[in-house]
Order: sequence, then structure tokens, then C-alpha cells
Amino acid sequence: MSARLYLGEHPGILIQDVPPEAPPSETIRSFYATSHSESSETGRLGFTEIADDPVHSEHEGLGLALDFDRSDIPIKDGFYGPTEAVIDDLGPWFGTYRSGTLHADHRVRDLRITRGANPDRAGVRVALWYVPDAELPTPADVLDLID
Repeated sequence: MSARLYLGEHPGILIQDVPPEAPPSETIRSFYATSHSESSETGRLGFTEIADDPVHSEHEGLGLALDFDRSDIPIKDGFYGPTEAVIDDLGPWFGTYRSGTLHADHRVRDLRITRGANPDRAGVRVALWYVPDAELPTPADVLDLID
């Protein structure tokens, strides 16, 4: 599944149920966690692998790839499933807003989710990269889909 936010004259979000492209070879940071949260509950510690990482705020937009090992990870609307829980656990990368109470995950412009990467395990590979807003005009082939 992939979701992309387009800005400019024709803003919008394109969500596709197709295998996403691999993350770019030049990422800010990537890591593999052998396990991950399954639901969004306040007070979790998050990923220890990134606990001391700086906030990545040099650019407005970010790309995020989540490659889940399990093939049965639900991808759904709402704030209680594993996808949202993993994103919440990436708080050190996104920073916060509203007096430090909310993660700034709204900066994700390109979200790529894969399930079944290694069904014998239960982890997730995470990759983060910059997506400058200037690179987000709606492509012509996407405009054709909405005309």
C-alpha cells in the first residue's frame, strides 16, 4: 500500500493498493526492529533504536517506509492498529507540536507499507527520507485519474 500527498495547484492524496516502490537508496535513517507495538497506547517507550536520534526537521516533508514481516498486519483507518502504533513510536524523528503533546507525523508526505516481508518473523524494517515540498506537484498521470 502506498499513499502520497501532493501539493501545489491540485493538492490531494493518492492511496493505492499496489506494492510500493522501495525507499530511495539515500535515506536519513533506517533500522530493523525484531518486534513492534501492536496498538497505540500512551506511555509506551517506543523504539530504543532511535531514542537518542535527533528530530529530522531540516525539511518540511518526510518519506516513510514500513516493511512488516507478518503478512496479516491490518492496514486500516483509525489510531489503534500496528501501523499507527509504529508511526507513534517514531516520535523522536518527527518532533512534536501543540506544547509537545502530539507527534508531528503530519509531515509524512510519502508513506509506503509492505506486508509479508519475512512471514517467519514479527519485526518491521523502517526507513525515513526527506521529501521536499517542491518535489510534490501532482503528476499528470494522477491528474488524469481525477478528471
